[in-house]
Amino acid sequence: MDSTTRTAPRRRAQPVRDQILAYLTEPRHAYEIAAHTGRRTATITGHMQAMLRLRLVERVAYGVYARAGTLRGPAPAEALARPHPIRSEIFRFLAEPRHIDDIAAHLGRCHDKVTPELRTMIGNGLMRCIGPQVFARAGKGTGQESSRRFVAAGW
Repeated sequence: MDSTTRTAPRRRAQPVRDQILAYLTEPRHAYEIAAHTGRRTATITGHMQAMLRLRLVERVAYGVYARAGTLRGPAPAEALARPHPIRSEIFRFLAEPRHIDDIAAHLGRCHDKVTPELRTMIGNGLMRCIGPQVFARAGKGTGQESSRRFVAAGW
């Protein structure tokens, strides 16, 4: 067989993605899409990841997707983060910048158990370190405020 008669292998069609796009008339959870298409949630999540890379869909929140271009602005970082009870409690507690000792005391956990959670939240863009062991929500407090007061737990 010479090179002029060979053709490139055809890409496999993904009809489930057409079903997904047709169903995404509004933001939907992965489990809703799975139920609609008759596939497992894990399978749909894999398709959604591929469709995110192809920019066919956007993440609205953890496990929630919408057609690309239908959202007004990017989703907030806290909506995209996977639900986690300790991190949710830390996020609620950080209405003001706080020292790690205050966060640990509020949670009733030792300093060593809180530190990995804080690192993960910083990595996810939910919060940042604004001073030596002082944390704030992302977009709140720069550490340069004139009062430089930090709220202690229970005050």
